[in-house]
Amino acid sequence: MTVDPPIRDIERGLVALRRIVLVVGAFVVVIATLYASEFVVGRQTLTVRVLQADVPRYCREGHGSRGLGKLLGDLVSGRRGRDFAPPQAMTYCGEVSSDHGDFKLPESTRLAFGPWRREALFDQLREGCLFEVTVSGYGADLRLGTWSTNRPKTLRRLRFVGGCPI
Repeated sequence: MTVDPPIRDIERGLVALRRIVLVVGAFVVVIATLYASEFVVGRQTLTVRVLQADVPRYCREGHGSRGLGKLLGDLVSGRRGRDFAPPQAMTYCGEVSSDHGDFKLPESTRLAFGPWRREALFDQLREGCLFEVTVSGYGADLRLGTWSTNRPKTLRRLRFVGGCPI
């Protein structure tokens, strides 16, 4: 029994479509893994004294993408902007200085919710007070007396411990 040529062409097309879906799916998994790794890599929980919070409440750095990527980024996260320019900060969105080194707040975004939002973390920060912080990222580990780095870790969780000067 012979198979009609159109059916054979359809089967070849389906095999090619499956391969395309597999390659695109693998690409998405790799990109998602790289994005999520910043939340897991270099994770530290420690107690620090906040010395200076030179950060705006709202800040979105915006990334240099163009075209469709920029349009989608603007729709999801919002345009580049901040409440004010931090006077002494080395970065666009500023840094929080502590006795264990510097760290940054996550960027503001329209989809963020919960206690790890930039605005929620900012509202809890008080200079001179002790906090239990959880930071993550690719920067160097925070240690007592550490100097500022050009790749600060990102603050993920903040819990007030006390110890504020009166």
